[in-house]
Amino acid sequence: MYVQLLQPKIIELSGVPRKFYPGQVVEVGKQSALLWISCNEARPLEASDYRGFIPGESGIVTDRKDLLCKAIQDMQVTIFEGACTIQFDRTVWIDSLLSVRPELLAIGLGMLDTWDIAVPLQDYKILAANVGSEAEREKTKAVIRDLRVPLYDTRLMFIRKTPEMVSLIELWRTEGLTDLAFLRAVYKVKPFILALPTTWTHGMAPANV
Repeated sequence: MYVQLLQPKIIELSGVPRKFYPGQVVEVGKQSALLWISCNEARPLEASDYRGFIPGESGIVTDRKDLLCKAIQDMQVTIFEGACTIQFDRTVWIDSLLSVRPELLAIGLGMLDTWDIAVPLQDYKILAANVGSEAEREKTKAVIRDLRVPLYDTRLMFIRKTPEMVSLIELWRTEGLTDLAFLRAVYKVKPFILALPTTWTHGMAPANV
């Protein structure tokens, strides 16, 4: 069950305790979710959170439309094929090889009422210190200071069209579209970013498998 936290929480994921903060959306068991809601420590996702696709306002961008899972291809929504760019007021970027649960797309779009961008985190065991070349890690450390931070999974992103987000995507593209390049762009531009649970993408198979 998905809830939005109103209080900080320590949640164990894959046997590792992680701290989550107010405003973050997490997926937990129904019993825990109802307990937190009753204690005013979280709120359920309401109808207003499921904004959905609005013609002329929102749509999908993907590198290969024909490789998207069929459920998404069959949705009555505008799909732009190309590199990751902000084509709509509210853009959903999907890597065509990622299998995405279609029902999550409306939830993600709803998050953009509050946030500039919503992106899932990668596996919590993978930190910036574990990826990239030594040269790129040093370049990243010069920007963010500490590489002991999780990475964002840029295979799925919900992006609101703002000057800051246009700058972030352009900076990411200019610096090579790597995980560390995205992290540097986030730290430089400082968007209002929501880290979604790893379950939004973690363990997902290629779309047509």
